[in-house]
Amino acid sequence: MRGRRSYERAVARALRRYGVGRLGYRLTLYRETFHFTGSLLFIFLAAWLSKNFFGSEGALYVLLASAIIALSYQEFYLHPKRYGQHLRKGIADWFAWVAPIAFYLFFFNV
Repeated sequence: MRGRRSYERAVARALRRYGVGRLGYRLTLYRETFHFTGSLLFIFLAAWLSKNFFGSEGALYVLLASAIIALSYQEFYLHPKRYGQHLRKGIADWFAWVAPIAFYLFFFNV
């Protein structure tokens, strides 16, 4: 809980300093680092699930494609509509999630 409160205070300071929709470079880098880490964890989980539970190489592609579709909906439709998220932030978040998935699919296709 302490980390969450600290993050929320940092966001509030950034919004006062830079205005609505801007967080500054340090806080943006912090956020995108966690998005990138989450993407890597999702890739490992999807690969493990597809191998151990589904037993199919195709299941991995379905899981990763479903994640990309869900992320696209979230970042470009849901977040702007519900939270007023700017397009630039949505693109950065989407890229931090999708770039590792695309990299994995391109270089480590099963």
